[in-house]
Amino acid sequence: MNAETSFNKKEGSMTDTETRAADDLTLRLDGRSVIVTGAASGIGRRTAELFVEAGATVTACDINPIEAATPHGELKPIVGDVGDEDYVEAVVAAAGATTPLSAIIHCAGIFDGPGLDADIRSGARSSTPT
Repeated sequence: MNAETSFNKKEGSMTDTETRAADDLTLRLDGRSVIVTGAASGIGRRTAELFVEAGATVTACDINPIEAATPHGELKPIVGDVGDEDYVEAVVAAAGATTPLSAIIHCAGIFDGPGLDADIRSGARSSTPT
């Protein structure tokens, strides 16, 4: 390790040089294709926006309508249910049509029941926890 990447064990924090090096890191995903589910709002929407900002081509999926415009580019919205196998196959085909698929980020909520006590094997869906 060099001074740019080592951890300052004595003080338990990064040095000024390390902090500057970390601040200079920029993740670029130009030429990569990504699918983000649950992209109409919340965590899924912000995740999709961050991938667009990093240069990725983002196929945004949600059961609800998706706004395509973002401050740094556009999403390719495909509205549908990720529980539908035909829909998922169509999304994967569309996302990989021009650029090989690099990642799938699953942010769609599919739980039913009282929050974390839901039985995921039940197959039931709810957009609002009970």
